[in-house]
Amino acid sequence: MPWLLQAQQVWEIVRVGRVDYVSLDSFARFYGFKMPEEIEPNRPFVMSSAFGNLTMTLDSREMKWKGTRYWLSHSFRRESDVVLVPRVDLVKTFDPLLRPNAEIAKRPVQGVVIDPGHGGGDEGTRAARGLSEKTANLDVAKRLARLLDDANVPWILTRTKDRYLDHGDRSKLATDRPGFIFVSIHFNEDSSRSSEGWETYSLSPQYAPSTSSGGGLVGDEDQIWPGNSYDHHNFLLTQAIHRATVLSPTNAPFDRGVKRARFKVLRLAGSPSALVEGGFMSNPREASLMRTEGYRQQVAEWIFKGIMAYRKSQEMTPSPS
Repeated sequence: MPWLLQAQQVWEIVRVGRVDYVSLDSFARFYGFKMPEEIEPNRPFVMSSAFGNLTMTLDSREMKWKGTRYWLSHSFRRESDVVLVPRVDLVKTFDPLLRPNAEIAKRPVQGVVIDPGHGGGDEGTRAARGLSEKTANLDVAKRLARLLDDANVPWILTRTKDRYLDHGDRSKLATDRPGFIFVSIHFNEDSSRSSEGWETYSLSPQYAPSTSSGGGLVGDEDQIWPGNSYDHHNFLLTQAIHRATVLSPTNAPFDRGVKRARFKVLRLAGSPSALVEGGFMSNPREASLMRTEGYRQQVAEWIFKGIMAYRKSQEMTPSPS
């Protein structure tokens, strides 16, 4: 990014182990945030600006922006009395969040590839009694397709019936359609029946760990995938869907955050892409909701609203005559 090339003049960069950081002070100056008077361990602190407030905590990867939860690649930390922000998150999370399309051109949405996860012999989770994940995914996907139809947005389903399709073939449907975006629909499962809520994933950037790693580098982060060409738009699409869901005025699910992962369908997608985990089939309350047509329709509507918000953000402003 051109602005990052001037790092020596703008950013105070510190390397800790294998990770580069920038000082919170230089971060605040660049984005126009007011520094808090005190930053104490294990206590959230707020960075305020005219555009909104960031809530963060030392030694934590979680942060909140305008009421929504986000997971960073690495924790905020303090070294020699200087509070540090991970540089990869500066570039891949904070900049698209705070300056969307300031450095990366807009990408008008020509259509949507809807991917109902699993299918055929790959059932996904069956934790919800009487409903398999593959069936719920397809039902929500078809409902989403009807909503896009009504809005005159072209779409294609990666599968229209109960059959298995390789992850690479799913992604290729978006790669082969310039201007399309890719949205993969799933439901979650956990060994704990109390786990609940909605999480939305974009592809982990190069050099960044996946959210599930706990912030540790495990060895495959240096590799770049086709989907990383769209890191900026991956994030914008993902957070648009997530915000439309967890900030919904009715029945909003618990916010588990905007997360990162190297799921194969995201790695191989040659288009902006996101993967939705729309609740836990292993949670009795959420499973009972998923078994109702009304709730599956609501899930489709949340995803639709997020897609439309992202689509609107990418519309080109006509040049003045």
